[in-house]
Amino acid sequence: MGDDLDNEWWLTEKEQTEKYADKEQEYDVSNSKGKVKGAGNKKRSYDAVAVVEETSGQVKKKKKPKKKKTEEEEVKESAGQWSDVVASLRDNFKGKIPVIEFEDLILSEENFLPHNEYLNDLSTYLTCTIRKWKKLSASDELKTKSPIVLVITSAAKRAVDLNRQANNFKGKCTSAKLFAKHMKVSEQSKFLSKNKVHFAVGTPNRVSSLIDQDALDITAVKYVILDWNFRDLKKRRMVDIPEIKKDLLNFLKDNVLPTILNGSRLKIGIY
Repeated sequence: MGDDLDNEWWLTEKEQTEKYADKEQEYDVSNSKGKVKGAGNKKRSYDAVAVVEETSGQVKKKKKPKKKKTEEEEVKESAGQWSDVVASLRDNFKGKIPVIEFEDLILSEENFLPHNEYLNDLSTYLTCTIRKWKKLSASDELKTKSPIVLVITSAAKRAVDLNRQANNFKGKCTSAKLFAKHMKVSEQSKFLSKNKVHFAVGTPNRVSSLIDQDALDITAVKYVILDWNFRDLKKRRMVDIPEIKKDLLNFLKDNVLPTILNGSRLKIGIY
């Protein structure tokens, strides 16, 4: 009688049944792995996927959602500071002027008013930063040709808007509009020479022209406020428009900085 090689005669019938079941389960798992890895297999069992993930040792990391900035943080980031003005001056004139003049372009935080951190309207900003306005505007020492506050902005329309915005701050005082649209230099010169102006707003080009013609005396001006943060319809600030930037930085270099270096207490505001 021939031997039955496949028959494990030393095992009981129950043990043979259990061993056969274990081998069948191992075969099913191995076969499932092959199906998961194959490109053409569309059906994948949940158990097979679990086995592959466990044996591969790869752990999928969930991306952390980016923390959204608060409105207050966004406003603070967009508000210009004194260091931005100094950086613009030095970047613009580096290599274009003598080294001695370039060294004079260094200003410190002491030369500036607090910047408009929360982008308040002009009246609110000026009220918070110029605390002695009533005393200054009522002083008998006020001279012609020299406003107490001189606001520099990019265009005539913006100058008109700012002059209106400052009404709550100004109160009843004399104002001057110093820009080119519909206004001649001679007319503005005549007005400045005959009136004690408290508050003036204008463009850098026209203001510089008036200073050059001795119609405006900046040495007695207490505050120069730069409309730094305002953006036009194209989202451009003064320093983003080449022709305005040139006039602005030349005005600061040729008029404001020498005044400060000569001992004036003039302060620059970043609005």
